[in-house]
Amino acid sequence: MTTRRWPLALFFAIVLAVLPACGADRNVEVVPSSGGGAPAASGGLGTIAFIDANGCISRIDAQSGGLVAAPFCAPSRAGVQLVSWLDAGTAAYATAESKALGWQVVDFATGSSKRMEMAEAPRVFLIPPQFYSPRGEGLEIDEAGIVYRDDVRIFPPESKSPDPATRLVTWSPDADWVLLSASTNKDLWIVGRSGENPRQLAAKSRGVASWFMPASGAMPHADLTCSVTTAASYSCMPALRTPLDNVLIRATGAAATLDLSWSACPGATGYEVEVYAAGSDSPAFRQVTAGTFSHPPLSSLPAGELRWRGRALIGPTPAPWAAERPVPIAEAREG
Repeated sequence: MTTRRWPLALFFAIVLAVLPACGADRNVEVVPSSGGGAPAASGGLGTIAFIDANGCISRIDAQSGGLVAAPFCAPSRAGVQLVSWLDAGTAAYATAESKALGWQVVDFATGSSKRMEMAEAPRVFLIPPQFYSPRGEGLEIDEAGIVYRDDVRIFPPESKSPDPATRLVTWSPDADWVLLSASTNKDLWIVGRSGENPRQLAAKSRGVASWFMPASGAMPHADLTCSVTTAASYSCMPALRTPLDNVLIRATGAAATLDLSWSACPGATGYEVEVYAAGSDSPAFRQVTAGTFSHPPLSSLPAGELRWRGRALIGPTPAPWAAERPVPIAEAREG
């Protein structure tokens, strides 16, 4: 067997380099799915947001391989350099100008973007590959470009010659799949954790992607890049920080939100947060998010006494719920 490279030797940072400017023609080379590659809603494997060869954020349904929507192209000469899902509809991204602007956030439903608040932005601008899955399993890539998990060859398939340019892009949040770039074009391949069902998703990219699954959160996790999942990760309960107990929340307009935040747990891929009305067992609001914050609109919540709780997700496995916290909401709302 070919001598393998130790994974940490590949634990490189993505450099914010100057790349060709985005032009008006945004041709994304996505490998057609069996359905013809038409735009599709996200399926059971979630959505992969990757930086295409033009420096724009393209989104692919990981199940079908079809484009979810048109690419998002940031106002940047060099294009997007980094991307990290926040929740099912928004992602943080960084450009070559980010040293001055900080992380930006894009709302894919509207196509609008804005600068992220410092307290909510990912903690790092350099997101190295995370060779350990949410289950704590490691990957190794040898000098020829053959990918192994626990001595099992998972990529490339025997019918395909290995390429020494092969790199890990990310694990899936549920730890069942791996996303790889497999040539100097950084074409993207998805493959099962045991080597099953390898298929190409995009013919060209910049080798940077983030994967979101509605029940598992996101990978790679920009806030917890240096964390390795351990047994303690599965018992970590995030400390619920804001709002403080017994602080009356009063709406000041139609766009007012309930601002929730909590501490991070090592190895988490995401967090599940729920808000309940007093005396109810059904959540009035529920969200899976990769960040440590949530902003449900007050207009969607019942007035009066509420309670909320949160827990970490390590792939599909939830950690215990943190103790509930009360949230009093003012009865009278100002429109």
